[in-house]
Amino acid sequence: MTIRSVFVATLLTAIAIGSASAAHTKARSDNQSSVAPPQRRTAVVFRFAVETQPVTDAALLSAKACPQTDGVNSSPDATTSISVDPKILNNITEEMEKRLSKKMSVMVNPDPSAIPVGALVISGCITRANAGNAATRLVGMNVGASHLGVHIVALSRIGDGWAPTDAFDVKVKGGDLLPPLGPIGLAAHAAKDTRQGLSTEAKKLADQVVKKLAKDMKSREQIAKNG
Repeated sequence: MTIRSVFVATLLTAIAIGSASAAHTKARSDNQSSVAPPQRRTAVVFRFAVETQPVTDAALLSAKACPQTDGVNSSPDATTSISVDPKILNNITEEMEKRLSKKMSVMVNPDPSAIPVGALVISGCITRANAGNAATRLVGMNVGASHLGVHIVALSRIGDGWAPTDAFDVKVKGGDLLPPLGPIGLAAHAAKDTRQGLSTEAKKLADQVVKKLAKDMKSREQIAKNG
């Protein structure tokens, strides 16, 4: 065999190997592209109900989260009546939507019939709401602090019904441990106090609810994985 024959044979072998490799790479790429990416789970957020306030249509499912009342307070007590500005309820919904949308598709106050099977449905009932007292917050030690509490019930859509998946309480508060010092401290406190209250607590509440849901969901998945 001449040197030229050896060269030609080697070249043809290299070309054949290259073609086979390219074909294999293309086939693998085609197979990967044909596999649809996993769908994001849907989370549904309903506007929270308030234990002693009339139920709105958007909060109808959330009203069932109200402890011991199933959304109906048969004997309201004026001394313990809870009043929450609708703007605060909207703030909670918006903050939860913002946090959940980072990992899920989110529906807000949808028609229940439009909720897909397998969706995580989050309902809640405000059980405590106190804006606190700006004057007594000057004392420090969390005196005059604002409080906001909610009872959460998480459901999963199954066919035409709902399956409970989680239930828990979340409470947040805002206040100052130490009193303001001197004129500058008082001025800073006054500026801060205009922002402190249930609007601030609404963000804290939404954050803690979403974190708790994620933690519990991860625990359930781990238990299911371990059998």
